Amino acid sequence: DYPTYWEMDLPQTRFTCKNKVNGGYYADIETECQMYHVCHRNKDGVMRSSRFLCGNGTVFDQRHLVCQDYRKVRRRCRDSEKYYNNVATLLEQLEARLRSEEADQEIKKAADFEFERLK
Repeated sequence: DYPTYWEMDLPQTRFTCKNKVNGGYYADIETECQMYHVCHRNKDGVMRSSRFLCGNGTVFDQRHLVCQDYRKVRRRCRDSEKYYNNVATLLEQLEARLRSEEADQEIKKAADFEFERLK
């Protein structure tokens, strides 16, 4: 009922990382979302795709960026491109959260240092 590809023989599709986000995850609609791509820059700065398969019985849910039971996602697969831009927003939010957590850790370290110094 869903496509069953083999990881040793991934299908070639027309998906391209052109105009995609570095580090972004993207469903491949041509494989009915059983395959997804992670776009990344190579050492020359060119965007490339690494391809991955979701496990048996699952397909890539572009909206949530995870593999899920195909019965929950299959109808939405063809709409995946609508959510491609969400990848950039999600990555920006995660990056901001990480920066905030790092700043909190630095503040805590400084406070601990001052506390120890004033003892």
